[in-house]
Amino acid sequence: MTRTCRLALPALLTVLAGCSKEAPQAPSRRAADTTAPATSAATPRAWLPHTDATTPAVWLARHAEGDDREADAAAIARAARTLEAAARAYTDPPRMLANRAVQLRQMLDDLAPAEDAVTLLDALAAMPVGHGGRDVATDVQHYANLRRQGHDHADALTRLAASRRGG
Repeated sequence: MTRTCRLALPALLTVLAGCSKEAPQAPSRRAADTTAPATSAATPRAWLPHTDATTPAVWLARHAEGDDREADAAAIARAARTLEAAARAYTDPPRMLANRAVQLRQMLDDLAPAEDAVTLLDALAAMPVGHGGRDVATDVQHYANLRRQGHDHADALTRLAASRRGG
C-alpha cells in the first residue's frame, strides 16, 4: 500500500462508520427528550445504534459517568443541554452527535488528563459556526489530530477555530 492509501484509509473508515439510517428530526424536538427508558445498568456500548430506544442524552450521560451506573438526573440534564447546543451548531442529529462525542473520547484514551465526552462535545459546539452548517465528524477528526500532535484541550480548540476562519 502506498503511504497516501495508508493515511487515507483510517479517515475513510471513520467517515463510513458514521453513516446512519436515522432520519433527521425536527430541530425543536431533536435533543429535548431526556427521559430514560427502562434499560439495564450494563456498561454502555461504544456506539448507540438507531434501533436502540435509549435516548442520546441518557446514553451520553452514562458514558460521561465512566462506569456501569445509571446516570443521575443532573448528568442526563447536562448531556441534554450539550446535545441541544450541538444540534444548533452541527447538521447531525443528536444520536450521531452523542456517538461522535464518545468516539472522540475513546480516540483520546491514551492522553491524560482526559475530558469526558460531554465536555468535549460542549467545547466543540461552542466554537463559532461560521458560514453554513458543520459536520461533527470533521471537527472530531481535526481535534483528535491536534491532540495527538501534543496540543492541550484549549490550544486544540483555538487552532480548530482558527482553521475555520482560514487562519
